[in-house]
Amino acid sequence: MSESDGTQGNPDRWARQFAQIRQRTLAGEQNAAIRELQSLLEEVERTSMVSAQRQEGAFRQLQAALHGELGLVFSTLGSLDQAEEHLAKACELSRPQDGEGSLQRVMAYVTSLLNWGSITAARGDASQAQQLWGEALERLHGLAQQETLGPADRRVWEALLRNRARTRELGGDLEGAIRDLEQALDCLQRLTDGATDAVLADEVLLSLDLVRLHRTAGQTDRAFQVVEGALAAAQRAVDREVGPYVALYVQAKLAMADCCVLTGQFAQAEDHLFQVVEAVPEWMVPVLVAIDQYVAMLAMNDEVLRRGGLPRGEVEEGFAELLAILDARFQDEQISELARARYRLLVNGEREPAERLLEEREWEELDGDPGDERSSWIRNLELALSESLRTTGRLSRKRG
Repeated sequence: MSESDGTQGNPDRWARQFAQIRQRTLAGEQNAAIRELQSLLEEVERTSMVSAQRQEGAFRQLQAALHGELGLVFSTLGSLDQAEEHLAKACELSRPQDGEGSLQRVMAYVTSLLNWGSITAARGDASQAQQLWGEALERLHGLAQQETLGPADRRVWEALLRNRARTRELGGDLEGAIRDLEQALDCLQRLTDGATDAVLADEVLLSLDLVRLHRTAGQTDRAFQVVEGALAAAQRAVDREVGPYVALYVQAKLAMADCCVLTGQFAQAEDHLFQVVEAVPEWMVPVLVAIDQYVAMLAMNDEVLRRGGLPRGEVEEGFAELLAILDARFQDEQISELARARYRLLVNGEREPAERLLEEREWEELDGDPGDERSSWIRNLELALSESLRTTGRLSRKRG
């Protein structure tokens, strides 16, 4: 039987078609991609049924890849039932058979488990997701003892651990989430000798997530150790003069300042806060975060501040300087009033300005887009002010 009659198929042509379809997906043409993927899958399945090669792995591998791609495309459209159906089939087809323990085969299966688990987690089945990711991680551990994993393989490993950490945290297993993120961070750090900008960015983001978990668990010293690494990675990204990663540096600097405040290193916290405020003078967020940290320090007693290397007089000077920067650079009366009211409440015990502002704001609409950064910060400041009032006594009037 000739190749042209379709019964033997043409793997090279299929591979080219598959690559072209994936380009459609990347271009946002999901519906067209689904139709072409389904058509190609039907052709491959039809050919495999009559081919003498149907017991070999080639057809099965291609079918698994097509089902996997269909699952991913359906997931981007929010069709989770169809996505899960195709990803489950991809796992079934890509599962290595006896004697098929090569790096390529195992990684195809592991990637299918990663994607299927992501869909089950999105549907709220954290238990099944963790089971799928757990099997994938076991396969990777076994593979790593026999093969040298490449950068792409370690990225899959990192994604599995990061995803499982997220579901563990949501399930209340904070220590399990921390262990997973620590291992995920190790995967990324093994790539940083020749790391791309994207790897460095993910290292910073993952580190900051780990800092957050350590803080939640009350592990301040461990949080401090991790944030030092995050700041170093962020500095490497900035040194490459990659513009978007300046935001990561800002986040890492602010996290470092936060850890310094938590550990009583107030002079170092001041250095970090003012360095980032001056590094991005057009950004309001660092100024607001710095003001919040200074309010927290001003609420402490004099002896604690002195031991931290920043006497009260210096804290008050820094706070006044930050308020002046906020007014001069951004001229935003609403945000300035909220920041000052929180200071007067927490430091001086004056409740009236905070209560008055919240009561006035209750009946006002926010200026601008409710989803923009300024509106978000106003809401955050209002919530912080309201919470501060609750923790220092009853609100004079309950907000709706």
